[in-house]
Amino acid sequence: MSKFFFVVYHIIVLLALSSPKLSYSEPIPIRNHSPMFFGILFPTFDSPRTLLEEDTKVDFTMNYSGIFNFRYKDDWIAEFDMDLTEIAVEMRKGYSNGLELGINIPVLYLGAGFLDQVILDFHKTIGVDDSPGPEDEPRNRYRYRLAYKGKEWNSPTPNKFLLGDIALWAKKELLSAEKSIISIKMILEAPTASTTSGLGNGSPEFAVLLLAERRFEKLTFDLNFGAVAPGYIDRGEKYALNNYYFIRGSFSYPIFRRFSITIQGTSSEVPIIEKKWNEITVGGRYKMASGRIITVGFLEDVDTAAPDFTFYLSTTL
Repeated sequence: MSKFFFVVYHIIVLLALSSPKLSYSEPIPIRNHSPMFFGILFPTFDSPRTLLEEDTKVDFTMNYSGIFNFRYKDDWIAEFDMDLTEIAVEMRKGYSNGLELGINIPVLYLGAGFLDQVILDFHKTIGVDDSPGPEDEPRNRYRYRLAYKGKEWNSPTPNKFLLGDIALWAKKELLSAEKSIISIKMILEAPTASTTSGLGNGSPEFAVLLLAERRFEKLTFDLNFGAVAPGYIDRGEKYALNNYYFIRGSFSYPIFRRFSITIQGTSSEVPIIEKKWNEITVGGRYKMASGRIITVGFLEDVDTAAPDFTFYLSTTL
């Protein structure tokens, strides 16, 4: 992992020495697909900026995660070895007085991985030790097992598109100055995903986020702090989940007139089995002459509670 931080450090130094023109930049809303959050609300990174009145924005997003996580703790057995793809449509609309309303509709696809060896080779390159773990296990298999006190929970259906939980939110600017913005965001995630064949937890979930942004001459710093009430998991019996908190920070910097790079990180509590989850994401945005924005991101975990990796791709209309 030391090699990975060495690379990130030199990217930051490169940004500091560059002097490009102003470009489009904000945090990358890459999705957390840690097995400990399957079917549980985990808000994505968001900017405190809201759309202008009557403006609308539509994002088409894809998150592709390679997941390997085996845990045996207290009364829990968790065995996950799979790839997960999430395709979502996210729509936002601006209203008066700095108010924004939005909806996110995801579709999930689970199956055996096909990049296991590629990821193992990449981890070796950046100094991550995958043994014991993926290095010692069969390649490109599908494994989903979750049991509590000897009772097996339903396994999601592999190789099939499944509706996820639909999220609704409201975001309101509290402070808007020339270089600083502070907003509050409230999220309700409805239990629309199946609890028998999908990744639903069967419970409404709520979150409150404080969003902040500070713009310097070229660098933009964003901060999110959130509190989440994930409710319970319903598998015939209801298992209460722990409320949890998370914090995120990001630096965005324009490299060229239409392209910006973002480096961001997350530290979070986990509502089930694990205690913490940490990640680093590196990505960029390109704003086309038409106004369409293409965003890419790559998430790498820095502990064992996170997915091995997540690749993010989106286009904004």
